Amino acid sequence: MVRWGFDEVEVVHHDPEAIHPLWVKPRVGLPDDPALHAAAIAFVSDMALVLVAHEAGGDPSATPLTVDHAIWFHGVPRFDDWLFLDARLSSRQGDHALVFATITGAEGDLVATVCQGVRLRRSGRRAR
Repeated sequence: MVRWGFDEVEVVHHDPEAIHPLWVKPRVGLPDDPALHAAAIAFVSDMALVLVAHEAGGDPSATPLTVDHAIWFHGVPRFDDWLFLDARLSSRQGDHALVFATITGAEGDLVATVCQGVRLRRSGRRAR
């Protein structure tokens, strides 16, 4: 088990040597409000996807920043149990990256599709 993001989320990496894919589950119960479940899933996906671009950037001192974050929910989202988040770097040009991900439920049902633009801000220089 790895604590990641905030203490209310539990994360287990599919491969302990890699960031993705990973399993994520809330440690606290969420009220029965679909908007709150969607917001929690969006928050987790944003944090998880910037890490993919950061790892690909090759500069551990760079700060990954979200440029754009789009998420498509395939039905009414629920975040009561484990979700499987699988992200892949699609493109990287200089300090900019594009990451895509799918989020599936424990039974394999597609919960969401995510696309995120990331900028790597490097210390002491402007992004290209």
